[in-house]
Amino acid sequence: PKLACKTLTKDYPDGVIELMPMPAFRHIKDLSVNTGEWFEDMCKRVESWVHNEKETDISKLEERIEPEVADETFELDRCIECGICVASCA
Repeated sequence: PKLACKTLTKDYPDGVIELMPMPAFRHIKDLSVNTGEWFEDMCKRVESWVHNEKETDISKLEERIEPEVADETFELDRCIECGICVASCA
């Protein structure tokens, strides 16, 4: 599987491109699949949020995040949740 938005047709000189719904997700209709259910379940299983060792003051609007944690979070936040990584994994 490849992202359609990042795949160039010139890379397929024979002109054959096969489109199908991603197999790892619940099929909705045509090429549409439900990635949301899978991602929500995964986020809960791996607790994909920033964990703090200290008590959080909920009266504050923001809590400081250390630069190293911010860098890691930014890299993970670049994910567009397309599911191509899951669909291409055997």
